[in-house]
Amino acid sequence: MSGMSLHLSTDEVAGDDAARTPVDDDEVEHLASREQRHGSRVDLPEHRLVRAEQQLLPKMKVMEEYLAKNRNFDGSAWGMADFMVASVTYSMWINKFALLEKFPKFKAWLDASVERPAAREARKLRE
Repeated sequence: MSGMSLHLSTDEVAGDDAARTPVDDDEVEHLASREQRHGSRVDLPEHRLVRAEQQLLPKMKVMEEYLAKNRNFDGSAWGMADFMVASVTYSMWINKFALLEKFPKFKAWLDASVERPAAREARKLRE
């Protein structure tokens, strides 16, 4: 072995042995742009709804089980805890959220809560 040769950086230019001509009659053959469509974005609202329902199901189950043993969330009388839950879930009732049908005890409690005289008066101001 006579020694190592010195390799300096240089510009390399492709020879004329390419598989085909990259530019032919003002058309670029190798560089073509196109728009890619992502089908997953089409179902995004539905995916969010399904995910929201999946997150809501265990919470609804807990309330359903509680109401199977208790008349209200605040003990024997309708109270502040009931007001808080009814306030948060009112939109489910007014929009006739189909998931309520899976939880009959909770739905009955919510129906009774929004039909209370004070709740009816408050709804008249709102609706």
